[in-house]
Formats: sequence, structure tokens, C-alpha cells
Amino acid sequence: MAWTAGAYLFSGRPDPRWPVSSLVADSLLTLWNRMPPRPGQERPAPALGYRGCFLRGDDGREWVAFRGTVWLTADDSTEARIDAGRMFERFLARSAPTGLLPPELVDRAEEG
Repeated sequence: MAWTAGAYLFSGRPDPRWPVSSLVADSLLTLWNRMPPRPGQERPAPALGYRGCFLRGDDGREWVAFRGTVWLTADDSTEARIDAGRMFERFLARSAPTGLLPPELVDRAEEG
């Protein structure tokens, strides 16, 4: 399985993306499997700026972490889980190569 991560940051420009090792992906999937379900599946749609970090598998699954929730989209369905302490989001942001993400984004993720 090939994994790609990224952050939804820009409008009109490509968002930063980076490859993710199987070890990092496995750790993120372990976090996902431990998260409790979140009532309501809707994702907020901020107008501009940071809109979350994502993890994609080459099988078409995508996890998006934003503001204490992680959404998994697969096969035209969506499931949401509570990301207490924004653990998934922070781990994902920290997996980016140094300098790829704006420092303030990583700092915000670190603050939880």
C-alpha cells in the first residue's frame, strides 16, 4: 500500500503533499481504530486557510483530520470519529518533511 499525506492550505495553488511510510500509516490507523464515533458526519467548510491534514491510501480511502474530528471517506461513505487532543492531526502534521508546512500550522497542531 502506498500512502500520501498532505494539508489543505491553499485556494488556487497545489496543497503540500508528502509520502508517508507504512510505519507512520500503521500508527495513524491504530489511532483511528481507538477513536470513539462522533455523532453527525458533516465536515465544516472554512472559507479560506487551513482546512485540515489528510492521509490517503492508494486504495481510495482518505482520512481528514480537522478541529478534533477525523473523517474517513471510502466507497462513497463517510464516518467521523473524535480525535481527542487532536492526536491524529498532530501526528500527521509532524510527519511532514521539515519546512514543507508553514511553522504556524505545525505550532497550532502541537498546541492541540
